[in-house]
Amino acid sequence: MQEIIKTSTIDINLINFQNEHSTIDLIDKCESSYINQIDDLISDILSLPKIKILLLTGPSSSGKTTTANLIASKLIRCNIPCTVISMDDFFINRENTPILEDGTYDFENVNTIDIPLFKSFLNEIFISNKSKMPRFDFVEGKRTGFENIEIEKNGIIIIEGIHALNPIFISKNNSEIYRVYVCPNTNFTLNNKIILKPNELRKIRRLIRDYFHRGMTINQTLSLWYNVCLGEEKYIKPFKHTANFWIDSTHNYEPLLYKKYLPPILNNSLTCNAIKNSLQHFSEIDIEYLPNNSLLMEFLSGIKNSKK
Repeated sequence: MQEIIKTSTIDINLINFQNEHSTIDLIDKCESSYINQIDDLISDILSLPKIKILLLTGPSSSGKTTTANLIASKLIRCNIPCTVISMDDFFINRENTPILEDGTYDFENVNTIDIPLFKSFLNEIFISNKSKMPRFDFVEGKRTGFENIEIEKNGIIIIEGIHALNPIFISKNNSEIYRVYVCPNTNFTLNNKIILKPNELRKIRRLIRDYFHRGMTINQTLSLWYNVCLGEEKYIKPFKHTANFWIDSTHNYEPLLYKKYLPPILNNSLTCNAIKNSLQHFSEIDIEYLPNNSLLMEFLSGIKNSKK
């Protein structure tokens, strides 16, 4: 099992210098750093006895979806059939969702998942390689039915979700299970002072994604962020040490994109002013440089597509 990775640091002056010298080279280097981690993960999986289920988790705006699909595509190229599913499809109906003290839904709570159904699903996959997969309508907030799912004898099913490593689903070690934790894990520094931390980078990712891609206001996203972080501390981070492999999804050039596109939509709240102050130290990169296959498209596709 991989040791917990210490938080890395990157100097903002160095990033700005690299951007001034060659934006394309800077981006290529950062994208390759992320891909190389995926390649190392694939090599680790291939060196092990049969893996049947890969559980992938990380806190909000970590890049779980892109990472899960990239792992799947690389496994398929290695002649290992692979299917990606989301734990979100195992949600209970919205009216049964746990409630916070302020009366709003606690979407971070592990009990938003139909725990008996998910455990039954995993058990059937282990026994027979097939089961029934629920489908959840996020607009209606309810389960709409089931569909059959089957993995080939030598195949792997990747299950992605914020609660994927919670032992409430699998309490004991199983050699057929591989666990992955993905999250930004790099501090951006200036003169040895931390300017932008990983959790702040995730907040920025979510702000820009929600605004440009999901039609949410800055205040709406910020109003949710406090409970999102509380949920992470309670339901996600306590189990990250159980991961077989950690992936740092930081792309060192991404704050340079946010510097250009985020400040104009921020308000004058204390939180937004703090973000502006952090981003002022970075130079800028235009969205046209963002590769279409980048993990950052999870958060910046709304801007990228609007420029076409």
